[in-house]
Amino acid sequence: MPAEPVLADDDLKKCLLRELERRFGLSYIFIFHDLAAVSCLADRIAVMYLGKIVEVLPTGDLLSGACHPYTRGLLAAVPEPDPRQRYSRQVTVKGEPPNPADPPPGCRFHPRCPEARQICREN
Repeated sequence: MPAEPVLADDDLKKCLLRELERRFGLSYIFIFHDLAAVSCLADRIAVMYLGKIVEVLPTGDLLSGACHPYTRGLLAAVPEPDPRQRYSRQVTVKGEPPNPADPPPGCRFHPRCPEARQICREN
């Protein structure tokens, strides 16, 4: 479910969803672009690039335990309210995104990834 239009800035709905999840053992899949908003709803977060999951991690590990370069780049792209800190964590992704109709083999982020290895190009 694209959750941002439904749940944006609505703490009551978020609390209700958490209560329903707890009471009835429900699971949800949300599509979010706002990592701060999803962190209060999710136990685990899956990060996708060009339609493929590149990393799954517990929500509590998102800020300090992200391993995939794309996940770290997403986190670095979150606006920093303190102007003194604004450019200290800036990450630039080089190159153009691959064509989604003809994605590269292996990890779809590897053509733009500064840490790509041979295994990334194959698997």
